[in-house]
Amino acid sequence: MSEADEVAEDYRHALEDLSSNMRFEISNLTVIARENTEHALAIAEVLQQHILKAPPTKKLPALYVLDSIVKNVGTPYTLYFGRNLFKTFMESYAVVDNNVRRKMEEMLKTWKDPVPGSMDTRPVF
Repeated sequence: MSEADEVAEDYRHALEDLSSNMRFEISNLTVIARENTEHALAIAEVLQQHILKAPPTKKLPALYVLDSIVKNVGTPYTLYFGRNLFKTFMESYAVVDNNVRRKMEEMLKTWKDPVPGSMDTRPVF
């Protein structure tokens, strides 16, 4: 098993334990992503697969992890997530309730703007 595979597997297990929008857990997963940017592609793929296969009640916390990574770590994650973002977002949106949809819409709006406090004036996506 390669190092990238090990990192991906560990990240997959951590995501499976994510069940609510707890800031600590989301921050911890963001730190792991930041510390493993050399394996960003593997982490991005694991997170997007997790979002797609997670039950509707667990999609929002995982989407918040994606949101946190792109805003706090940025490149190369924005590139990797951007490839399948429409599919990931829309397939999730289709199966969640209206309350979660509103939260997803709020998140989507923030992606159209630069990261607050960043020197980079480009939108997140």
